[in-house]
Amino acid sequence: VGDVSAAYPGAHLTVLPTYRCTAACTQCCFESNPHVEGRIPLDRILGYIDQAARDFPTLRLVVFSGGECFLLRHDLDAAIAQAANHGLATRCVTNGYWATSKKTAAERLAPLYEAGLSELNFSTGDDHQKFVPYERVVFGAATAAEFGLRALIVVEGRAGARFTMEDALAHPDLAEFMRASPARANLDLLNNIWIPFRDDEEIAQPDAAYRTRERLEGFRGCDNVLENMVITPHERLASCCGLTFEHIPEMKIGDARARGLRELYDGQLEDFMKIWIRVEGPEKI
Repeated sequence: VGDVSAAYPGAHLTVLPTYRCTAACTQCCFESNPHVEGRIPLDRILGYIDQAARDFPTLRLVVFSGGECFLLRHDLDAAIAQAANHGLATRCVTNGYWATSKKTAAERLAPLYEAGLSELNFSTGDDHQKFVPYERVVFGAATAAEFGLRALIVVEGRAGARFTMEDALAHPDLAEFMRASPARANLDLLNNIWIPFRDDEEIAQPDAAYRTRERLEGFRGCDNVLENMVITPHERLASCCGLTFEHIPEMKIGDARARGLRELYDGQLEDFMKIWIRVEGPEKI
């Protein structure tokens, strides 16, 4: 595969500052809920951002997720500002619990906008809406778009879902926003695959031919492994976008408190499995 380090030198940094969340979705890949304790202290979050910006010249984006990253409150503003000061794009992933109205959404987003936030992703669907009403997602996403931020509403995708993309688009406030607001170009919606994480519930995907030979031929290598560095709330560096990696020891590449991010990252470049996943993709493997 040639010089892997030159091809994939860590373009994204994802910070998972906590697994605590205001929701407790049944199929959450991190098993997040309101009772999870622990988070990365702000000074170390800022240090990881500085370190990544210094040691990875191709770094372009810092993502804050969780858990629920908005539980960091003003520490989230400070972390966004630190990344933006390095010229990096920033994204937050949230369930939107804080957007109880357009007014409260604007009050919360104003300091993030001033800090340099670029994008805001909202998660919703059957599981999420047991804890966060969809109207809060609409308030948050529309307000973010009006600030000039890129806003994305991600709807859980599964066969037999009660809440679908059509339902998301049909919400009267969102429908009116998409019809009439000059900021509508800043807001998109996306169906995301919602997979089963627990054995006591089966989740089917709409495409029954998911594993046919024809579909497999269309799959490519994973575009996340070796490109996205993930710092967990336990301050371990991982080489994965998220799904269930806390239960996959091979995706952990070391303690970020004990060794530098670049040293940890480079250590995986002779890992045959990660290179194979990158080149062929997990479906073909």
